[in-house]
Amino acid sequence: YVRLLVSFQLPTLPTGAAVERVLLTGSQDSVSGSPYTKLGVVKAQHVTFMTFDSAAFGGAPLVTAGDFSANATVEQKSLDVTGSVADDYTNAGPRAGRSQYRLEFPTGTNNDGVRDMVYFSRLGFSLTLTYHVE
Repeated sequence: YVRLLVSFQLPTLPTGAAVERVLLTGSQDSVSGSPYTKLGVVKAQHVTFMTFDSAAFGGAPLVTAGDFSANATVEQKSLDVTGSVADDYTNAGPRAGRSQYRLEFPTGTNNDGVRDMVYFSRLGFSLTLTYHVE
């Protein structure tokens, strides 16, 4: 099983700011094997963790944010995570002001001896917040 954890420190918003839209973006650099036909689509799980341990990799998500990548095309992938980030701001204290995600296939392995994997650029992730101030 391969999973990817991404963590973002949330910015302090100006007084009176309201978040309108938040996009989680990542650069899918390559694919090996046939992960999308054998394992499904890459899901983005909204999670919270303090350390990279077994709970971070396998614990229950707060919510499934959605499908992050559904094909082998090498490109930027994006998902609207506005609801997840709003929840992170509401729970900023216990979550240390972070918004965190675990990317994974719904099927961890098909045990056929072939490495079915997707590779994302480590530096290619961003969380883009759009907000307005009254």
